[in-house]
Amino acid sequence: MEVIDKNKSFHVTINAKKNIPLIILIPILIFVFGFFDWKIALIPIFLGGYIIQWMFFGKEIIQISDGILTVKKELFSFSKELHYDINEIQEIRRNRKTDAIEQDFEATMSISNYFSNDGLLKFDYGMKTVKFADEISEKEAEILLEKLKNRIKKSHPEDTSEGSSKPLRN
Repeated sequence: MEVIDKNKSFHVTINAKKNIPLIILIPILIFVFGFFDWKIALIPIFLGGYIIQWMFFGKEIIQISDGILTVKKELFSFSKELHYDINEIQEIRRNRKTDAIEQDFEATMSISNYFSNDGLLKFDYGMKTVKFADEISEKEAEILLEKLKNRIKKSHPEDTSEGSSKPLRN
């Protein structure tokens, strides 16, 4: 995890984790399926190719600039980018649901983990809960959470004028 915290911008780059058992398992699956029928082997070839490329070249970028929090997942020049107004972010916190899942071997080997978004951090945004920071450790999640809370407070401190009824909640 690389953190750049400057006056006007905050930028975090999280590289994808390398899952050695999957790196070994995918070529074996391709060989086994290909042994019976090459058409069936196309599925693990494409899925496995995506997963292996993500493990080696994928990254998640979290950025705060000009009152906007951006969460971006990037693989080569392909990316999915979501923008959130800091004023609308409420209750940024740890995602406790993933604590038990991380220790489970089956969850570690599951290919569905590479297509889901069940990060260690989350916040409420309007009517939905946004989860991000998939590929970090527990300790990194704690550090990143504190940095994000501080940066959001810095970017938009509580409005103490008389008409304000909406404090920033972190």
